Amino acid sequence: MSHYHKILGITTQASKDEIKSAFRKLSKQYHPDINKHPDAKTYFIRIHEAYKYLTSANSHSKKTTSSFQQQQYATRKAYYERKKAEAEAYAAKKAKEAFRNERRFVRLFLMYFKLFSIPIFAINIVLA
Repeated sequence: MSHYHKILGITTQASKDEIKSAFRKLSKQYHPDINKHPDAKTYFIRIHEAYKYLTSANSHSKKTTSSFQQQQYATRKAYYERKKAEAEAYAAKKAKEAFRNERRFVRLFLMYFKLFSIPIFAINIVLA
């Protein structure tokens, strides 16, 4: 069963009349003015595209993606690009933080080294 046949809930051998009746039934059920579900508009658009594809004689031979599929691809691509940019920004922030922590550790180490090395050096001189 093809993608568009699944959307309309018909078999691949359905006639034009069966396609038309399935389209009318589903379009009444999922029309955005009637159905208040948030995904009703999206499903209505899918139903309409499926009907257009199945009723047009020359579109069966074409292997193109629908505008809805192109829109979904663009939306997913934008989402992943945004997530990638966020991840890169987070990684840069964490790298700066790690560098600052290393510098802070070195400064503390040198400060305590100076603080304890002078008395130890003085004690060694006195003992010597």
